[in-house]
Amino acid sequence: MSIVMVILTDGMENASREFTYHQIAKTIAELEATEKWNFTFLGADIDAIHTSKMLNIRSENVVSFKKLDMNYMMDDISEGMRQYSQSKSEGVTKKDFLDFIKNKDRR
Repeated sequence: MSIVMVILTDGMENASREFTYHQIAKTIAELEATEKWNFTFLGADIDAIHTSKMLNIRSENVVSFKKLDMNYMMDDISEGMRQYSQSKSEGVTKKDFLDFIKNKDRR
């Protein structure tokens, strides 16, 4: 079993009242250490690289993009899932879900 968690945000009003960044980052690190979880962070019109570092999400799985390019980003996520599923069926678990994207900051 493996889980791919794709977090998509525009950064507007994401202030949790139950969990801190530290608690979330600790949970993500623990889950990724099991090698069953893969976290991806997509930020529309925000600095996703900076935010993802605070959450312990691998930089290879982070993309900043323009909201106007949402359709292209969804195509990339679909391709990432296709490649991930293909590698999984071959017995390999990919950690770099979006490794085929060369420009990670498309803002």
